[in-house]
Amino acid sequence: MTLGILSSFLIPPACVRLKGSQFHRNGSHETVSRPFAGVTYIHRKITTPRPLNLHVVLINLSTPGIKFRVTAPAPDGTTPLEKTVSFTRRSKAQIGINGNFFQALSSTRVKVLGLAASSGRVYSSWSNSYQGGINFSSNRVATFVTPQLGSEPPTVPLLIPYNLVSGLPVLVKNGQNVTVGVANPNEYAARSVIGLTQNQQLLLFVVDGPRSNVSTGMNQIELADLLINDFKVVHAVNLDGGGSSTLVFCRPTCAWINVPSSTTFGMGDRPVANNLAIYVPPIVSQPSPSLFGTRSPAWLQQLLPWSDNLPWAML
Repeated sequence: MTLGILSSFLIPPACVRLKGSQFHRNGSHETVSRPFAGVTYIHRKITTPRPLNLHVVLINLSTPGIKFRVTAPAPDGTTPLEKTVSFTRRSKAQIGINGNFFQALSSTRVKVLGLAASSGRVYSSWSNSYQGGINFSSNRVATFVTPQLGSEPPTVPLLIPYNLVSGLPVLVKNGQNVTVGVANPNEYAARSVIGLTQNQQLLLFVVDGPRSNVSTGMNQIELADLLINDFKVVHAVNLDGGGSSTLVFCRPTCAWINVPSSTTFGMGDRPVANNLAIYVPPIVSQPSPSLFGTRSPAWLQQLLPWSDNLPWAML
């Protein structure tokens, strides 16, 4: 496997496991913005003891007008490969994140792994007890669920899945780190996470990985610590990660917020099996005069800070 230009420098020491609060105070810089009504975006850059690029989206689930959409299946239960930015744009939503793990069936069709549902249609089932997910009901209530294998409905708590994405392993359950003994402490990668906080906010989390050239990625044990200590998460599950990890904002132009790293040269987003799109009211809606708006895309600003001085409005 060929890594990006700086990846060999970014490989983390296997012995370092930090608590969440240490990721905040050790050589970090954090910016907080409110891109949409009821939405807080936290971008945290960490330099010590190793480079990390974290993206945290906290969504007030009581925001008027909030809605959710999950990729719909074909009649045979498979889904088409589609990039998160494309799905979010096509859905005319404001926020998008990649969803379940998957198994490729062809160059264009895949089988979703783990429980998944779109507008009340369940098209994939649990496959093991380490999985968990977040269900969004028809009246937009978010619920953390785990498997109840061999039963109908197949979830704890019992509910009929409506819009649901899932992954593995469960990182946080009832405010406790449940990854120890399950997760590999030496596996550092880009990660996507969905969860719920103490005050019932929806959390979307992405950390960029080694191939992004700006971040080393995290192991799941320290990731769970971070979510609990810094963001008061009570339930969280690990979604598909690595080159699949993608977080998108449409303001109104749709663009990556993180630095997806599916390509050999460390930049680019991967088509995935399913995605979650979230509709929230924009605070200010201004048409973009060019492909990128008046500023360089967030991912390019992270790689090349001076790029924001270029005349993007003319492109």
